[in-house]
Amino acid sequence: MVRTAFHCGLIKLIIPGPNFEELQLIDDKLLQSLKDFRKFVIKSPNTFMILRFNSTIPFWDENNVLIRGYHHIQIRTTQQVEIDQPIEGQSHCVSPILLEDWRALSIQRVITGLKFFNGESKIKVNHSSKFILMTSKTSTNISTEGIKSICKFEGTFYNKINSPPSYNGHLCPALRSSLGKNHRCEFCKKTEGTDKEKEKEKSIDDLVDAEIAGLESNNSPADSAYQSD
Repeated sequence: MVRTAFHCGLIKLIIPGPNFEELQLIDDKLLQSLKDFRKFVIKSPNTFMILRFNSTIPFWDENNVLIRGYHHIQIRTTQQVEIDQPIEGQSHCVSPILLEDWRALSIQRVITGLKFFNGESKIKVNHSSKFILMTSKTSTNISTEGIKSICKFEGTFYNKINSPPSYNGHLCPALRSSLGKNHRCEFCKKTEGTDKEKEKEKSIDDLVDAEIAGLESNNSPADSAYQSD
């Protein structure tokens, strides 16, 4: 169940058990990185490891190929853990449009989070693969290799060759709202000309409307006089 929830991008937090039972079926290299962290970083038996997940929602492209979710996992440590009682939820039917919005927001959230990292960030990249990036806080600046790993991981979000138009159509506006000019993918370039044409057409329509409004305004006194006669 944990493995399925992970790949669907539904996990937000995990407090691993002594043997990492919850993560056994997710990724072997990820599991080994977590074991190394517990072995070499956590010195006290009273210190708990917390994994915070920031994940995207998977989808199928136009060729019906599954595009897996992307996951940024942050390792945290704490001396005290409070676990709330689970709340029983209800299943709801989600519309395709709402699901697309959720997917775009999930990707925006991951990428925006990565934008906070820079050459002076006190973090370490503990694990990096095509779909998973795991980081932890440290006392030294991030290494050059760490920066390269983050950039490579971030780059996998862009330019999905076979992505349906709705994917980029929802994603790009969301990214531009948070990243501004820092986001400009192939979809943006492709639609840039279309957007300019629409703006041009809108400007022409506005001018025509203004001209008509001006003519109507000039004719209204005469019309009033004619009607009064």
